[in-house]
Amino acid sequence: MFKSDFRIVADYFVQMRKNKSYKPSDIQFKHVREVLQLMSVLTRDTRFEEAASASVAGKEVSNMCDVLNAVEKRGEERGEKRGEERGAQKKAKETAINMKSRGFSNQDISDLVGIELGTVNDWFPEDCLI
Repeated sequence: MFKSDFRIVADYFVQMRKNKSYKPSDIQFKHVREVLQLMSVLTRDTRFEEAASASVAGKEVSNMCDVLNAVEKRGEERGEKRGEERGAQKKAKETAINMKSRGFSNQDISDLVGIELGTVNDWFPEDCLI
């Protein structure tokens, strides 16, 4: 029934109430920023607001499919970054364990592997022998 951008907002809430999930449509926004800011306020979900900021920063967001794709892409990038950080930390700890087993001091491990001395001390208390 709605002819304005509000139909997108209404469709979101109807689907969420009926289905407990949302399948976006490809209806084009006329007022992207305003709709996404309203969605952010009504849902208390800042991802809509972040998508509005992304559209202003040069990334075209023209419908809810674009919004959800942008949110999903951002989540994937954050997940990949966390995975890389965890992998690097795991590799550093493995290297530190290997060095400790070969008699390196905590200070040497810290200096050579690039890990803060406090972290190395947590891993290997002074009386720890591997």
